[in-house]
Amino acid sequence: MSADPGRTALLVRQVVRFAASTLVGLVVDVGLYSAGVALGLPPGLANAISSACSVAVMYVLSTRVAFGVSSTLRGFLLFVAWYAVSITVFSVAIQLLHGHAGLPALWSKIVTLPFSFIANFTAVRLVLAPMLSTSAPVAGQSQGDDRG
Repeated sequence: MSADPGRTALLVRQVVRFAASTLVGLVVDVGLYSAGVALGLPPGLANAISSACSVAVMYVLSTRVAFGVSSTLRGFLLFVAWYAVSITVFSVAIQLLHGHAGLPALWSKIVTLPFSFIANFTAVRLVLAPMLSTSAPVAGQSQGDDRG
């Protein structure tokens, strides 16, 4: 039994575009966090603001760029709910790796990145799955658009 080359190509495009969207979200997150701390905000508040902005940017990029679907309120709420869970779970994992396994803080974060990427891609794809086959074309893409 062989894989459908069209489905495989679509999945690869989605992974690459999601990775690019994630990178933009990370830049927004770290940039706003750094700016907030530099302006005197407590780190926790700076993180809450930067994370919220990053999740909103990630939703727009995930729907429009990575998966080529239209944004919906339901999709946005599910996306935000997932990221609240994801951020919580991986924050606990980072703390455990640092506090109990003795990894340096940065390495604790780095170790979790591949796992959080896979979990987030899978969850976002599942959240957006109902829209993948029923949405109108977005941003100049046709339903069968094979551009990379």
